[in-house]
Amino acid sequence: MVQAVKGELPTLEKIWADQGYAGQFKHWASQELDLAFEVVYPWWRQLKRYMPEWLEAQGFDEKAFHVLPRRWVVERSFAWMGRNRRLSRDFETLPETEETWCYLAMTRLLLRRLVTI
Repeated sequence: MVQAVKGELPTLEKIWADQGYAGQFKHWASQELDLAFEVVYPWWRQLKRYMPEWLEAQGFDEKAFHVLPRRWVVERSFAWMGRNRRLSRDFETLPETEETWCYLAMTRLLLRRLVTI
């Protein structure tokens, strides 16, 4: 699998992941795939640990919407793909079919952008 990933994506150098992937997957990806692996944590996580009274004084609400660095790129991409009817639900049974529809959706987005330039 390692050779397949390196063969398919030779220019891939860094992976950004959610904090759910901070465990064994992070170590496996960084060692086996020889990729830089960065877990994106909320900016208030360290402040909550070391300066909780400052956060309370500021009236910080952890459950409110906050933009996280690099995570918005993934969420934005999913939103763009979700605007396509076929990708708005999980209709496909084969992962290859789903992948093809993702490629088609992003190709359509790029072509629309090229036309408007």
